[in-house]
Amino acid sequence: MAMVSLETVLGELIIVGLYAPAHSLDETSNDVALRTLFQGEVLNALAELSPPGLSREVAVLGDLNVVERDHLPRQAMFAEADYWFYEGFLRAGLHDCFRKLNPRVHEHSWYGTGPFQTQQRIDHAFLSTGLAHRAIYCRYEHAPRNSRLSDHAALVLEVQTVPPSIPVKSASV
Repeated sequence: MAMVSLETVLGELIIVGLYAPAHSLDETSNDVALRTLFQGEVLNALAELSPPGLSREVAVLGDLNVVERDHLPRQAMFAEADYWFYEGFLRAGLHDCFRKLNPRVHEHSWYGTGPFQTQQRIDHAFLSTGLAHRAIYCRYEHAPRNSRLSDHAALVLEVQTVPPSIPVKSASV
């Protein structure tokens, strides 16, 4: 987990980049325990990032290696602790930006090969309420995956920096 704090026109913005441990075919109970411990530590850290009464925006972005509970297609490899991890971001007051802007779209960010012939939406952008209200675009760009630059699609996110209620004036030259 990497984190940076920035002063922006929106006030303080905390950006967290996160890679969470993935499942493996030969996973032992120790692997599961370590992944579950990691997930709990991340959720505890989230609570410290935005305690009640503190005015700051938070964005948590990255490959979380978990899916939402009603992900299609269903994924047998995900355990209750994985759904608890995904839902922990929601309980912390963050919003799944892709799901907020695309409530009925079943998209995937990772397409497995070999023994993992599956599709999963495991890359996420969780935003605090103020940022989520300003988000205007959040989609997966598949060019990096299709060109084999990565086995993941890129998550593209656009957030307005002016309040939605203030019209943006354009000037001609």
